[in-house]
Amino acid sequence: ILGDLDGTSCAADFTAVCKTCLEAMGYKVAINHPYKGAEIVRRYGRPRDNRHSLQIEINRCLYLDEISCTKTQDFTLLQKNLNLLTATIAAFVSDKIIDRHKGG
Repeated sequence: ILGDLDGTSCAADFTAVCKTCLEAMGYKVAINHPYKGAEIVRRYGRPRDNRHSLQIEINRCLYLDEISCTKTQDFTLLQKNLNLLTATIAAFVSDKIIDRHKGG
């Protein structure tokens, strides 16, 4: 679940990039339902000041066996995919910075 407080804590294109990346990996992604984000995204997200905050809720069954409290066999895949998401976010931010310096 991606929570951006109904679009108030980060730019819509930032949320969309994250959603698209996660869906391309095969995850089902919801935006703001049932979690919109809370105090942290409200406090730090200021898109008009170029400060974007997005809460990412990860379903525990993707990485944890709740009965034995051990990692599932999919833990490593999730870890790899989150690294890819992080790289995607970094590339998105880098492109935005380059565009801003070019005047775009």
